[in-house]
Amino acid sequence: MANFIPQEVINEVKNNVNILDVTSQFVDLQKRGRNYFGYCPFHDEKTPSFTVNEEKQIFHCFSCGRGGNVFRFMEEIEGYSFTQAVQKVAEQGNVSINFDWSALDGGQVQSQYSDSQRRLIQIHEALREFYHYLLVNTENGSEGLAYLNNRGLSDETIETYQIGIAPENGQLAAQHLLNKEFSIAELQASGVFVGEERQLRDRFAGRIMFPLRNERGETVGFSGRILPGSHHANAFPDAAKYLNSPETDIFEKNTFLFNLDLAQNEARRAKELVLFEGFMDVIASHNVGVQNGVASMGTSLTNNQIKAIDKTSKQVLIAYDGDNPGQKATLRAINLIHDQRLRITINVLAFEQNLDPDEFIQKYGGDRYLQFVGNQRLTPIHFMRNYYSREYALQTDKGKIDYIQVMLQAIAKISQPVDRDIYIGEIAKDTDVSKETLLQQLSAVVGKSEDKQGSTKQNFQDQGQPISDDPSFSTTKKRSQLEKSELLLLYRLLYNSEAWMYVTNADFHFRTTDMESLYMILSDYRDKYRDEDGNIDPSDFLQTLTGAKEQQIVAEVMTLEVSPDISEGEMEDLLYNIQVKGSLKEQMSAIDEEIRQAQALADFAQIGILTKQKIDLLKQMKQRQ
Repeated sequence: MANFIPQEVINEVKNNVNILDVTSQFVDLQKRGRNYFGYCPFHDEKTPSFTVNEEKQIFHCFSCGRGGNVFRFMEEIEGYSFTQAVQKVAEQGNVSINFDWSALDGGQVQSQYSDSQRRLIQIHEALREFYHYLLVNTENGSEGLAYLNNRGLSDETIETYQIGIAPENGQLAAQHLLNKEFSIAELQASGVFVGEERQLRDRFAGRIMFPLRNERGETVGFSGRILPGSHHANAFPDAAKYLNSPETDIFEKNTFLFNLDLAQNEARRAKELVLFEGFMDVIASHNVGVQNGVASMGTSLTNNQIKAIDKTSKQVLIAYDGDNPGQKATLRAINLIHDQRLRITINVLAFEQNLDPDEFIQKYGGDRYLQFVGNQRLTPIHFMRNYYSREYALQTDKGKIDYIQVMLQAIAKISQPVDRDIYIGEIAKDTDVSKETLLQQLSAVVGKSEDKQGSTKQNFQDQGQPISDDPSFSTTKKRSQLEKSELLLLYRLLYNSEAWMYVTNADFHFRTTDMESLYMILSDYRDKYRDEDGNIDPSDFLQTLTGAKEQQIVAEVMTLEVSPDISEGEMEDLLYNIQVKGSLKEQMSAIDEEIRQAQALADFAQIGILTKQKIDLLKQMKQRQ
């Protein structure tokens, strides 16, 4: 196994992929001038400071400082090693390259696991292959395969999800793994097996097996469904229909989203993630063409799962079951996502007749389901209106009062006046209370809400609003003239080969330590990689940097809006500001400190001498202005 990609392969991938196509799958970007701006995916912020320059093929956040080319972005956003980032970018860009990616090792992602965790993943992968083989290739799997086909699952879907079957003999799977030299202790730690050391048996015996894969596609658990009519089902009539793996060192239920590995790319392309309750809803939906769905594996969505959703898409379609528990779970999910104060736009599918998505497909077919998903979406307020109109008896005064109170609390979270007016009009029709009275009451609710939440208030509509045109979006810190001059000079050294003539002839050095260190690295890089005209590729140079500080500086420099033309006067000014004026300012600061010390000692003679020196320095500085 290797951890090296030839430079020509890296260049081919980079030259055939647009960084805008990749970053826009993670960030809602809007064009302003030459650049695209959005909210930074690496930290929380109230104003957008993340920028992408399509011409230079770089990204940079003016707030947190992260920046680089398309490979660096994938390293930062997904935690990939460089080799994995190159491979992922090639896949996303559909770049066909004659290179064996399988020859690469796992890089940094593999290092996330301990040795014992890697062994647990290997156990689950071995079981996935074992169960799937039994289902599709043996007589013992024929009954389970027929059941899945009768439910409408295609062979392609069964293969995609690697659905399998656990043998009725609960000891066969354990023996299969022992033959592969896994230990009894490792089998016990996997959560798949129960019983004493010499009597280990598969807790999923006789069940149809659905592998649970993490976001990287590694099997970390299983969910097993009772096979109707099987020996196991008849022997244990009270057994739960579905049985999930217990939590282990590689499987945490409160962070897990079923199908995230397959759905994330499609969700980023579609700019929407569909959230289901159960994994069968995901699989059934995928089977008919909805391939951007995940499941929270139950009705209780967690904050950790919401963070994973937010990382994948800024728009979510909640498609929970149509029964009462499912509708309550939908309401809870809406409020939980809102309480996280994330910029996620929410829509809801409300399935009637207590159906879940899988049952809807079986009853009405895939075409009608796709039409329903595309055209029958509700806003959170519309869903709440339907939900609470059933919860409260609107034919009674108390029911109307309770309904109005809860709906006004929800509408108060909306900042758009037109939206508020529409919803208030609907509530007025529901309750026979005038719009004027409701608007007056709403003002009181909004006032209380703002008093509680202050400036941190966020609402349903604000989560999906476009970026403001306010030019104050940038959080770039104010810089001194020396810092500005050093950054501009570095820009010239990156993009203008003739700039090197001025610095090499002047025995030049940057005054700040970080810039001088970067200058030395750049000089060495240029000696090795400049072309016949003395030019280098700034993006390639950025990729070679390993220090976070150096990456931050170069990424910021590359985003500068600077005239492409270079003049002798500009270069002389830059060198003067850095070498001479910078030195004079350092001397001025030192003299000011000495004057303060002399004043503390009432040494008036020394104060006079120092003051004269300061005046001389000021004259020297003014001579250049």
